[in-house]
Amino acid sequence: MKGAFTGAVSDHRGRFALAGRGTIFLDEVGDTSIEFQSKLLRVLEDREYYPVGGEKPERTEARVIAATHRDLESMIGEGRFREDLYYRLRVVEIRFANVSTISRSWQTTWFVGQAKRCISHGR
Repeated sequence: MKGAFTGAVSDHRGRFALAGRGTIFLDEVGDTSIEFQSKLLRVLEDREYYPVGGEKPERTEARVIAATHRDLESMIGEGRFREDLYYRLRVVEIRFANVSTISRSWQTTWFVGQAKRCISHGR
């Protein structure tokens, strides 16, 4: 939003606005701050968000796929990841074998196939 912060000279649509009714992929969600996790949880629960500089919330129908290499259950125990967000994101869990033993092209093909199946089943 123009003028929302220093240097904002034009409108810029955020990720949820750009996704529309599509899918947002959050890579390395385990590396996010507790503050960001709280905001993400609010969006997932309420299906709305406030754009930067916005005065009223906007609705979203975007699906979220999240990935991480971290052990989120351990991070919950250490207070570094929100348990409520963990259960909100963990609708379908896909675990990969040690990625160093699998070719990159096979990983990508398999993951995309799994994600498409989940989406087509409304998960």
